[in-house]
Amino acid sequence: MMWTTNFSRPADVRALRHHVVDQLAGEGVAGADDVTLMVSELVTNAIVHATEPRSLAIEVTPDAVIVEVSDGSHVVPVVRAVDPNRLGGNGMRIVHELSSAWGVDVTQGGKTVWFRQDRPSAPA
Repeated sequence: MMWTTNFSRPADVRALRHHVVDQLAGEGVAGADDVTLMVSELVTNAIVHATEPRSLAIEVTPDAVIVEVSDGSHVVPVVRAVDPNRLGGNGMRIVHELSSAWGVDVTQGGKTVWFRQDRPSAPA
């Protein structure tokens, strides 16, 4: 399954989160809570820190869930050190800790932040 959509408003975060839950449940994806949390963090980052156009793409394969969030900014997100006194700024740390792999692809029109969440292997 491959799914892509555009987003622009803070209210879109909640709607996308619910849609991701529904789509992943329909595909029988285990660990969908982690994927949904990471999607929420990346979409929020794009709304707060980047410019349009913004899009979310999710691909579910037998081996993994691959998520890409694209936006019109060239500023590359970083994983910040943990600071218990800071209210925000932990989104990329969450993605770093929960995903199987993640990265950023800078393009002429902006960037794409992506992560891969490996799916558990079926018992032999």
